Amino acid sequence: MLLILLLFRDPPGNVISWDALGYYLYLPAVLIHNDPYLLDQEWLHQALDQYGGLGGGGFYQAHQVENGHWVMKYTMGLSVLWAPFFALGHVLAPLFGYAADGFSRPYQLALVAGEMVYVWIGLRWLAAVLAHWWTDRVVSVTLVLVVLATNYLHQVLFSNTMSHVYLFSLHAGTLYATIRWQATGRRGYLVLCAAIIGIAALIRPVEIVLVVIPLLWSLDAKPRQFMRKALERIRMHRTDLMIAGLVILGVGSAQLVYWKLASGEFLHMSYASPDEGFRFFPPYTIQALFGFRKGWFVYTPLMVFAVVGLFRTWRVGPEAAWSLVIFVSLNTYVVTSWSNWWYSESFGHRGLMQSIAVLAVPLGALIQGSATWPRGLRWPCHAALAGVLCLSLFQTWQAYVGLLPGSRMSFSYYAAIFGMTHGIPDADQRLLVDRMAPLPTDPLVLPVHRVVRKAAILGDRVLLNNAPGLEELSDVHHVMEGPDAFSPAIRIPFEELTDGAHLRVSLKATVHSIGPGADGAFVITMDRGDHSYGYRGYDLSSVVRPEGGAPYLSVLYLTPELFSRGDVLSIYYWNRSGRVDLGAITVDFLEQEVPPAF
Repeated sequence: MLLILLLFRDPPGNVISWDALGYYLYLPAVLIHNDPYLLDQEWLHQALDQYGGLGGGGFYQAHQVENGHWVMKYTMGLSVLWAPFFALGHVLAPLFGYAADGFSRPYQLALVAGEMVYVWIGLRWLAAVLAHWWTDRVVSVTLVLVVLATNYLHQVLFSNTMSHVYLFSLHAGTLYATIRWQATGRRGYLVLCAAIIGIAALIRPVEIVLVVIPLLWSLDAKPRQFMRKALERIRMHRTDLMIAGLVILGVGSAQLVYWKLASGEFLHMSYASPDEGFRFFPPYTIQALFGFRKGWFVYTPLMVFAVVGLFRTWRVGPEAAWSLVIFVSLNTYVVTSWSNWWYSESFGHRGLMQSIAVLAVPLGALIQGSATWPRGLRWPCHAALAGVLCLSLFQTWQAYVGLLPGSRMSFSYYAAIFGMTHGIPDADQRLLVDRMAPLPTDPLVLPVHRVVRKAAILGDRVLLNNAPGLEELSDVHHVMEGPDAFSPAIRIPFEELTDGAHLRVSLKATVHSIGPGADGAFVITMDRGDHSYGYRGYDLSSVVRPEGGAPYLSVLYLTPELFSRGDVLSIYYWNRSGRVDLGAITVDFLEQEVPPAF
């Protein structure tokens, strides 16, 4: 009830936007417009225009494949959960004078109502799980902390149609069904558990790691015996596991069939951007847990207590110990291996938020155990939990009013804004770069920067140290002809340029003459092995031709979010056709100066 009151105190606006549009698009495309492959997008663009912001500034929620079909970027799991509420909105829309187009206000409010239903189900499941071990008092305290002392509250109130709140409930449901299956031996609970895991994986395929929970539940083994006992358990329950596997596959087959019909492949990589992918060796775990950009332990410090509580589960909940430890470890590894490890806009790390449901069990173990500690330990622990609760509520408010930006946090800014109720004058200089802001063309209008290195391409030579000024290089000529001719390239590993997260690159080039039909581009890109990302090509058409002076190009480039600090920043000229006479190409690498944290 408290969450509902808080939610409708400031009713959400357009909830079908950004990623949520991609999760939702299956419903109107299939059930209203009979257009699952978005072949006729007039209805879609009409909705984007009419309801403003649905595409989050650009339609990235689907991409076109070779057969002409458009394939949804995100899987259909949330559409499955939303289907009853979509139907409710479809019935109510014409009754209240709204368009039955899948996007009008009744549909959006129906999705918010659906979120509240799934929140209620998830918390009921979690309460039942905790009550399996702990007293009512411990269950109540644990639930209060989970809801109010983590970023779960922010997700429920301000990210109504993102996947993580629903996945939280499915994680709780997996625990509940596993406990009931083990306690009763009834396969109905096993089927329920498998169906829940299947739906979770249908929302985000990496959620398949939830199978670890029922697979390892009640595993009694010393660390040295773990593999042998785990294999024995699999053999013992092979029939049950086959049933569960068929249920999970049956649920997931809906997505496989869609991919096959849409793209011709049963397994289709719907994340088409070269900037997205997994990096398993090494993952981004340290940044994701401890970094001030999105560190889970920084913005949800309650989870430190939960991780400590994992050790107590070996004594007070041994049937859950192996499954919890293995799941938390494996899930954290997979989630933090994604290249976009901070998971874009959110308060704290939303990619790990759903696993708070699982970690509520060891958190309850710690709270229950603390009641028997000596007063000298018990009171500091309880005071720390109360402090974490107050800090989380305050920072949730800071995030709500914009004092804690969703993707730009840094240690310098965090230290300066800590405990503050108003903004600070040098915020933009302390924060990470705003990648949504338009990039200026003149380095002089940037926040305070310094040149960390200079480089130049002088004909067939590359100078990587202190390049002379452009005015001193007017006599450099480099004639390039023919298709696919490339100048020498400036190639520098990013880690050799800065310890920061980004650089701006100021490129200036003179072009003495451009022949008829000449076509080419000045290229700046990041190279990771054979893979390029953050590619920008500045065509010859961008060259300025001043009266009485040599034509020139002056551009400013912002390095992309990095896969790895060892990736190489590459700069060169690519002559695609015709003849061009190039002068000097000079480059300044600019690093933003950040004020000290204290």
